[in-house]
Amino acid sequence: MKKELHKFELTIESTISELYGHFTKANSDQSLDRMFEGLQKRLSKINGSVREKECTFTNIYIAYGRRQEDFDGKEKACHSFSTRRVDSIMKTHSTLSPEDLLGEALRALEQ
Repeated sequence: MKKELHKFELTIESTISELYGHFTKANSDQSLDRMFEGLQKRLSKINGSVREKECTFTNIYIAYGRRQEDFDGKEKACHSFSTRRVDSIMKTHSTLSPEDLLGEALRALEQ
């Protein structure tokens, strides 16, 4: 039995969160770019006023940008490095107050 695929349907009422959900299917920058271009083509075929199409394109662009930030963030090792340090500090100093924990974390980052 074949899986029934739900194809994203672009409309004038498509929200940024719906569009972002569609873009989350992209596994790379290249596939994200192809999806963006595909939505641009679909938008040109939708019936609506120029203003409605401009607003929809803006929503597409915002969602595209947010998903692009997800890919850009993966390459930053700083986040995972600091998260590991904070987790380690929280385990070894579990009795400290939040302020003291923050102080320990900041001191550890200086090392």
